[in-house]
Amino acid sequence: MKLKLATATTILVLLFYAPFAQAQTQPGALKGVITDKATGETIPQSLVELQSINDSSVLQTALSDFDGKYSMAPIVPGTYNVVFRRDIIYTELRYDSVVILGGQHTVLNAEREADNSTIGEVVIMWERPLVEEGRTSSSQVITSEGYESLRSRDLGAVLTVSPGVMQSDEDAAIIARGTRSDANQVFIDGVKVRGGSNVPREAVESVEVMTTGTPAQYGDDLNGMQEVNQYLNRYRRVTVRRDNPTPPTILPTSNPHDVQDREEYNSIHISEFMSPLQAPLSTFGMDVDKASYFNVRRIIEQSGQVPVDAVRPEEFINSFKYAYQEPEEGQVFDVTTELSVCPWNADRRILRITLNTERVEKEDLPPSNLVFLIDVSGSMRGGNRLGLIQESLYMLTENLRAEDRISIVTYASGVNTLLTSTAGDQTETIETAIRSLQAGGSTNGAGGIERAYAEASKGFIEEGSNRVILCTDGDFNVGISSQDELIDMISEKRESNIFLSVVGVGQGNYREGTMEQLANKGNGNFNYFHDLYSAKKVFIEEFSSTLFTVAKDAKVQVEFNPLNVAEYRLLGYQNRVMPDEDFHDDTKDGGEVGMGHQVTMLYEVVPGQAEESEYNLKYQEQIPLEIHDEIATISLRYKEPEAETSSLAIFTVSNAEVETSPDQKFASAVAAFAGYLQGDDNIEMEPEAIVQLAREGRGEDLNGDRSDFIQLVQLYRELHANR
Repeated sequence: MKLKLATATTILVLLFYAPFAQAQTQPGALKGVITDKATGETIPQSLVELQSINDSSVLQTALSDFDGKYSMAPIVPGTYNVVFRRDIIYTELRYDSVVILGGQHTVLNAEREADNSTIGEVVIMWERPLVEEGRTSSSQVITSEGYESLRSRDLGAVLTVSPGVMQSDEDAAIIARGTRSDANQVFIDGVKVRGGSNVPREAVESVEVMTTGTPAQYGDDLNGMQEVNQYLNRYRRVTVRRDNPTPPTILPTSNPHDVQDREEYNSIHISEFMSPLQAPLSTFGMDVDKASYFNVRRIIEQSGQVPVDAVRPEEFINSFKYAYQEPEEGQVFDVTTELSVCPWNADRRILRITLNTERVEKEDLPPSNLVFLIDVSGSMRGGNRLGLIQESLYMLTENLRAEDRISIVTYASGVNTLLTSTAGDQTETIETAIRSLQAGGSTNGAGGIERAYAEASKGFIEEGSNRVILCTDGDFNVGISSQDELIDMISEKRESNIFLSVVGVGQGNYREGTMEQLANKGNGNFNYFHDLYSAKKVFIEEFSSTLFTVAKDAKVQVEFNPLNVAEYRLLGYQNRVMPDEDFHDDTKDGGEVGMGHQVTMLYEVVPGQAEESEYNLKYQEQIPLEIHDEIATISLRYKEPEAETSSLAIFTVSNAEVETSPDQKFASAVAAFAGYLQGDDNIEMEPEAIVQLAREGRGEDLNGDRSDFIQLVQLYRELHANR
């Protein structure tokens, strides 16, 4: 009996110990929230280090996010030192002998104290060029010797010599201490750029980083700064400036033109004028993609040469919002039109047509079934590729509800279901899956698409939003890889009422043509992420219009009145143009429009009566009806998300010209810039005039998007002035 009892006891002990031993073999994780000890405010972009307890070597680092949260994983179970590094704002904070347990998150919150030490010359100024007046700012001068010693003209290399400015990755955004990373503004000689840009080769007077928020609190001594982080979000400027007129000697870096030469775009032609007697109908699929604008913005901000085929004018125009009115009850669309003088040719007119869908509050949206198909091949390594996708998914996760479902499928050499369908309120489970994403291998995109659609089918929500979101640089090189074959594959999949949207990332090996066509044929939209600013617009600010469809296979047909229109042309939409007869054919693919979407199109019109062709038709009469007060008729054909047959809506457009509104001026300025980049000979407008027109049309600009465009054109003008 004693032997049996001892054996039983041993077994009991082993059974008790086994789960503990297994937990210790699993990796652990560290997370927490960083706050200001005096104010209790959370601290974003605070650098945290996980150090070896033996020699203080740094094993992992992390930056706190917008809400002061940080996390590190995976961590081998053991004892470590955790250091919250000193910077221009806060003193260093250390926690020694922190025990990380396996199979769980160890929580370590930190309260940081402000550093009240003197930091050198600080100039208090009461002006903010290009932003808002009446805020305090500080400026730090870097000597020309220090400027000349830099190994690169990369903006990150220039700015990070200044205390409090950091860059986590070579391609990552510049972070100025004490604010959110997406709130930073970088200026070269007073012209705003973004964090990945290069300093121009010619002499630079100043390079600045400005952060936004409420003013900091300063002490009485202007040579020092006291309690500089009394408030986290504030206006502060960190300036790098030469102190003599001699241009700095900067070592050469890789030419951005060489990088862009390896990028691929589908060919785009510039639209030509047509007579309404020979071509009375303008027919095309609706399009609300915005990838072209954000991609071109990235190229300009990196001082690159913009490929003409990268410019799609309609995506420039549709990257901005215009005044609208809600559709009447029972209607999917409302139409806003304006006819006014063309700003680049007074003998022509601009006809703007904006189609609006109903805006719906987030809590009233139908449930969503989202499958993220993420390219984790070797080409996706880097903070502006897979790292940016991860940060974007973290932001999206915060907007998911319990009734929403999310899955993650990855593909490289093989395909893996990283996260099966999970309720949107299971935040920790979702974030753990996001955190585990790693890049490496070749690119089996077709295999990933098959798996993603299978996952979407498993979790299909009736009367919900069912969507696959492909995140990639477009470099498919294993399995089905040709554009035509992939498009055929997607065209079949869309019959399942599971839509495909595409998010493009990266540079250098960026393959845009395939991605854009996949989104078009998959009844989805196409966006490009270069930074968290663009990701936030798509996944947060435009959440409903990006992910919830109200009309599929949507088509537009505009018939022009030859009594009032001598010639016309549509600016953009070249890759959406379709035969006139396809407008009435429900088997032909159109575009997809989401809740709260706007679809804006601009026509350049030559007023007057169309002249008959010298080649008269034998079997057709070309005698227009005597209707003089209309310039055009707009016909819309679309299907509701679950429908197989289309609905038709018809609107007429008055021939009455009006005084040009701010919206009309701004939309025309955006179209003019796109035309300028394309080399469109019909648009005779230089960047200086485009900037002036955009300023006249800026309006209230509550979210700052229009000001960003103005500064982008200014930057392009400055960087290309001497080329």
